[in-house]
Formats: sequence, structure tokens, C-alpha cells
Amino acid sequence: MKKCYFSNRIYKHTVSRDVNQELSHSLQLYNQVMRAAYAWQTKHLRTGNKPYEGSLHLAIKKRFQLDDYYANSAVQQANALRTSQKELQVLYLKQ
Repeated sequence: MKKCYFSNRIYKHTVSRDVNQELSHSLQLYNQVMRAAYAWQTKHLRTGNKPYEGSLHLAIKKRFQLDDYYANSAVQQANALRTSQKELQVLYLKQ
């Protein structure tokens, strides 16, 4: 029986320099958006005041001029990080 493997990896040496630069820029922008989403959520939880109007997704989308996919992904990643830290804090308080 033959096996089929699929990989999402992109190696720098297999693509052109322009594509490398575009990918690097996209990753940096995504990380910046994710940090902003996390910071805004943390500020909202600590102070009770929203540093943005409406939903976080729309605020991120407007500020960084992104499409729905990137904005949604960054907000979901920030939510997962915040939830993980909350669970770790409970775990360490018990110890």
C-alpha cells in the first residue's frame, strides 16, 4: 500500500527572493496583529474599558487594513493564548 504525505512547509531555498520577502513581511505583520489583539484583550479585562469600539475583530481589521481571515486568525490565537495563561495560573495557584 502506497502512502501519500503532504507538507505545508515552504523552504527558503526553493522559492524566489521576492516570495521570501513577502512571506517574511506577512509573518511579521501577523505577529504584530496578534500581539495587539492580546494587549487589547488584556487591557479590557484589567480595566473594564475597551480600547476599541465594537468588536475586537473589526477593530483589528480596520487598524491593520487586513481581510477577515487574518484578523479572525489573530484574534482566535490571542484568545487561545489568554485562555492558556489563565489555566496555567490556576494550576500554579493550586501548587
